[in-house]
Amino acid sequence: MPKTEPDLLIDKYRKRFEAYLGRELNFPQWCRYKTEFLEAGLTLSDSSFKLFARFKRRCPRKTLDKPTLDILKSFQIQHRTKEAWLGSEVFDSIKNLNPHIGEWQLYRAFYRAGLSFKSSREYQKDQVFSVVFYALVYGDAANERKSRRV
Repeated sequence: MPKTEPDLLIDKYRKRFEAYLGRELNFPQWCRYKTEFLEAGLTLSDSSFKLFARFKRRCPRKTLDKPTLDILKSFQIQHRTKEAWLGSEVFDSIKNLNPHIGEWQLYRAFYRAGLSFKSSREYQKDQVFSVVFYALVYGDAANERKSRRV
């Protein structure tokens, strides 16, 4: 059975996304990613594909939701001119974005970004955005630190 025009368009989007992701997806994976992509409010554009592929490479088991994406975008817009941050400023900014995040989760966000935390250390803008990203994505994982002992 020949493919219809919408099917060809979907295949085109899938191939473009796979190119940014760096690997092929099977059909069920593509369906899950496509649903998550559209529910996050992303448009079918190259920049959105790059953003989503980067997210999936960094956090393959996490879901990108619209509120987290909106907070990240507004944070980046609000602080785009600030080039350097002290560790204490990063801590305070994340606490303002998500007051429920635990202190250990903030330290873990620095670790996931490949950094160690020191309140007097100066961090560059890209480093701060990575830390904020990990803090928001993993910050609400309440069960993440529970003991495995029964």
